[in-house]
Amino acid sequence: DADLLVVGPRADNPLSHLLGSTAERVVRKASCPVLVVRGGLTIPPQRVVAPVDLSPLSGEAFQQGLDILRQVGKGTLPEVEALFVLGVLQRQVAPQFTPEQVDRFAAEELDRFVELTAGDLAGRVRRKVRTGNTREEIEAELAEVGANLVVLGTHGLGGFDRLVIGSVAADVVRHAPCSVLVVPPAAMRDGRAAQS
Repeated sequence: DADLLVVGPRADNPLSHLLGSTAERVVRKASCPVLVVRGGLTIPPQRVVAPVDLSPLSGEAFQQGLDILRQVGKGTLPEVEALFVLGVLQRQVAPQFTPEQVDRFAAEELDRFVELTAGDLAGRVRRKVRTGNTREEIEAELAEVGANLVVLGTHGLGGFDRLVIGSVAADVVRHAPCSVLVVPPAAMRDGRAAQS
């Protein structure tokens, strides 16, 4: 039973920036975190973006990702940013609030999320809220901060083809310009432990 799987996209593929089919299957089926390596990987990474949706599953993945980063960094944590993308429709759902108020509420919720999930590391985690299409905003943030690692959790949402990995996570894994650490839900990891 592995604690971490490391895979890479197919190097001989002219579309090598896309995730190879074998690597994608590993990410979808793995019950432990999977590191999809793109380009040169700096260990420990220097700039990490962790997209979160403020759900309990996202919190578990964020916590696990921070634990892995701390282990890889031998107790130190790289520059980590928790990123929450507020959809345009989410911003308009409550007409009694201005967009600025909704942005402030989102920032406050992200602060609570980080404080709750990051524990003693919360003070070292930057927080950022963006508005727009989730995948596009994640990609824009990765480019803006020059991230060399994305840490994200998976959900069991979407069609049958996305039984293990959510559609946003799948898009980020396929298209991210940097390496991606994919953390499955604790229930999958616990199920693996129970089967041992």
